[in-house]
Amino acid sequence: MDRKLVRKALFVGVIGYVVIITFVFLNEGGFIMNKKTAAAVDVSPAVFLKNERGEGRWLLIPKIGVDAKMQTVGTMPNGSIGIPSNATDVAWFAGSMPIGTMGTAVVTGHVDTRVFGPGVFRGLKRLAKGDALYTSIDGRIRQYTVTRSEVYPEGTDRMEEIIGVREGEARLVLITCDGTWDQSVKRYTDRLVVFADLVE
Repeated sequence: MDRKLVRKALFVGVIGYVVIITFVFLNEGGFIMNKKTAAAVDVSPAVFLKNERGEGRWLLIPKIGVDAKMQTVGTMPNGSIGIPSNATDVAWFAGSMPIGTMGTAVVTGHVDTRVFGPGVFRGLKRLAKGDALYTSIDGRIRQYTVTRSEVYPEGTDRMEEIIGVREGEARLVLITCDGTWDQSVKRYTDRLVVFADLVE
């Protein structure tokens, strides 16, 4: 076989490989979701309720395929609400009310991460009024219904509106990043907040 043709074939093959690897793994905010990763996890309330969770805390959002373990976080050194230590868990903010009690319980999650790839709340924007969420706290299952979602600028002065205590009502607030990635400060410009009320 002609050596020039062999070298040309190898060159094309290497370039093709690099392009494929780059497409799958890199983008401005970190890693791109490939089809397998982006596919929603097959979860349902029935499966969630049957699973023996026992101790621990979990969050289920059937519409977007979330079935996640719940960490506990406080505030970060800059005073902002803490975030989970990985891309697959969510985190209850200990500065908010306990989940299921009167007032507002805050849960955070990543939309994506540079190290771990797509985050647990990648699909949070798809939630709409009336969608169902479920929590399991040490085996106790609670159902919530989405009432609204809003986008706030990063560093908003409307935190009382987001996490403020409400008398006589139990609410779950989910928070993740939104907007565009600002490379100069290495964070997103906005925060997506989903509000959900406890179903009695």
